[in-house]
Amino acid sequence: MSSNLQSGDERWASWKILLPLFKGAKILVAGGDVWLINSLARSYETIDCLFNNYNERNVDIKKSVDPHLKSRIRSFTAIEQCAHHYDVIILADGQKTTQYSFQHIASLLKKDGLLIHIGISNKPLRNDWFRRIGYHNSQYYAALPASAPRIFFPLYPKRFRQKCFSFHSPGSRKARLGLKLLEVMSRFGLIALLRQHGVIVAGQEELKDRKDTLCSWLGEVLSQKIENVAIYCGSDLARRKITLLAEAQNQGRVTVLVVKIADTSEGAAAIRQESEALQALEGARLFCEVPRLLLEDTWEGHAVQVQSALPLSTGPQIPELTVNHLKLLAALSRMHRQKILFRETPAWKTIEMAWKANEFEKWPSPSQNLLDNLLSEETGNVQLVCHHIHGDFAPWNIRVKKDKLYVFDWEESIPNGLPFSDAFHFIYRQASLVGPWPGGEVMWELLEKKFSQLAEMAEYPSMYENILPALMILEYLKRPHPHLIELMSVLLSKPNVQTS
Repeated sequence: MSSNLQSGDERWASWKILLPLFKGAKILVAGGDVWLINSLARSYETIDCLFNNYNERNVDIKKSVDPHLKSRIRSFTAIEQCAHHYDVIILADGQKTTQYSFQHIASLLKKDGLLIHIGISNKPLRNDWFRRIGYHNSQYYAALPASAPRIFFPLYPKRFRQKCFSFHSPGSRKARLGLKLLEVMSRFGLIALLRQHGVIVAGQEELKDRKDTLCSWLGEVLSQKIENVAIYCGSDLARRKITLLAEAQNQGRVTVLVVKIADTSEGAAAIRQESEALQALEGARLFCEVPRLLLEDTWEGHAVQVQSALPLSTGPQIPELTVNHLKLLAALSRMHRQKILFRETPAWKTIEMAWKANEFEKWPSPSQNLLDNLLSEETGNVQLVCHHIHGDFAPWNIRVKKDKLYVFDWEESIPNGLPFSDAFHFIYRQASLVGPWPGGEVMWELLEKKFSQLAEMAEYPSMYENILPALMILEYLKRPHPHLIELMSVLLSKPNVQTS
């Protein structure tokens, strides 16, 4: 596996973590789309693709696939052209995968191979096919959301299935309501919707009994048996990680673990960054609970991290930056507190690097004005009180239970971040990404109010007028959006903000 391959959308195929992943493993994909094939080709050295039903999804598959991966992918139009003795065969046309003979497909598998079926459907005939060819050990995984799955979890046992509904809480109210409805239906055994777009992993032996998977390796390293896993991948960025919620058993005691795995150099760097943050946070008084780092290692070229799981809550996300949030941020601001010239901060250097790479050339005029002022010699010589920050402080990375905060996903955390960073991200991202967006003026008033409260609680100078331009520009580099331009225009209209 090469970590230098370009990223694609890992979410569609994050269930691949269940598969044996070793050098030289042979895999056949019957059907499938470009994202599935890209994802598999990043982990496996050779992917055989069978397309005997060309349609609009796969007719240009070779044109659409990541250029760095083309050498790994072989295409066939007839099953007779395929090789023999595959370790994994994936039937990836969902409910339409009937044109292939299951008996013929199965004959291409090694005796200990795995047969994957994407799109379970609700037809009992599917189960009969697997049994008929000797694949009696099947694990059924739900896929949510149906259109572009981000999370996969086993349909059985029911107890773990119900727990998985709390593993990921969507940002939008509509999505949360939909998830809640599915959770209630599942409680009463109504799982047809969960089955319809799911994944079957079938083999002649139990998946949990195999010795060549991530779960078996984790069990050996942790001296615990991994019983059940849910798989989540929320990002298609290069720094993405696939996250597992794992139930481990040791001498009759069940513990819940969070496992992160990365297949890119950027993702591995994020794992190292979070591990360093969790180690630094251990024992700190932060008015919140954070995970404990249990393991950081490498498996088959993948960076792997294991941390303790925080309590899962079915309560709603809290979109407001409360006093408890501010107490946490004030406590965090006392970690690694140091005075640094603005131009020496990581934030400044990131912006300066982007400027030298001409990434700002076509940005709207408000951002250009802020940038010109920010990169001036006068602003660069301003001395700031920098400190430890979370880096992605947002409602979806925080659980609240009886007014106690449980904060996770510390992979963007750094010890020398800009003050007010976390407060800005929390307020802006909630309003812009989830909504409703209240308008630039209202956002400015809210930011002023919360920043003043935080400055008083953290006992450092309220200099957010100098820092806000940098925070906005950094955010625009990650997620360009008209909301940010509107907010920049409001900032520029204030009398205490100079423009070049």
